[in-house]
Amino acid sequence: MSATSPEMIVKNRFLGFLIWQSIPSTAIFILFKTFISTITTSTSTSSSSSRNPLLSYAPSLITLLTFFTFHLSQLLFSASLSLVSSPHPHRPAYPFELILGLVRFLLVSDSSSASVPVDFRFRAKVSLSFVLFVAACAVSGSLGMVSMCWVKSSSFDVEWVIRGFGVGLLYGLVYVYKRRWVLEFPIIQRPPFFSFKMGLPSATTCAFALSGVAYLFSAVLGAILPDPFKRQVTVRKYIAEQIIFWIGSFAMFLCWELSHHLHRVVY
Repeated sequence: MSATSPEMIVKNRFLGFLIWQSIPSTAIFILFKTFISTITTSTSTSSSSSRNPLLSYAPSLITLLTFFTFHLSQLLFSASLSLVSSPHPHRPAYPFELILGLVRFLLVSDSSSASVPVDFRFRAKVSLSFVLFVAACAVSGSLGMVSMCWVKSSSFDVEWVIRGFGVGLLYGLVYVYKRRWVLEFPIIQRPPFFSFKMGLPSATTCAFALSGVAYLFSAVLGAILPDPFKRQVTVRKYIAEQIIFWIGSFAMFLCWELSHHLHRVVY
């Protein structure tokens, strides 16, 4: 396979996309993680709050672990993004059509691939790619939110896993519903860095709006949860948790939006 073959060009661009998306993700992680660590330290006990917040963010095993898991979540999202993106607006198969196609496949005497129309098989694959993308976003959200919101001065809380799952699920559903997976190529080709820079304001605005929706959804969900899932916390700690959740969700949405925009610029 030559270096100029279409397969190698796509592979090189995908590797370049992974390398470039790690740069803003690292900057966002360091900035927002430091801010969240400061908030968490200020709401801890008096012995820990007397220390410098920057010292609590000194390199440690947990800090390195959260750093690598955060980039693992971004890698999962980037890989699923490349899987679902297409320059053509393919029409997926709806759930009712998938059920009918499965029943037809099971009832037809000749249970071979030839008994299923080619168009249906292709649309079924498109639907499966959407389902896998939404699931990958949910898993990426769980890993990312835990990595972003959990610091060594606080105990691990499974609630961040659940909240992160909801954040990723929300983004995946919105992404598929708005057909943002369709690659749009501009008429005028600009340098990649200039195109990426021009997309920063829109990515920030979209991340801000999505984080607000995620916060309202989390607040409603917390209000309707049964008593065993609710915790008795102080007002100060409750306010700090709400701020941390908004910051963490905004950071995740911003990373995803920047990766989405960079993916379109690279390709």
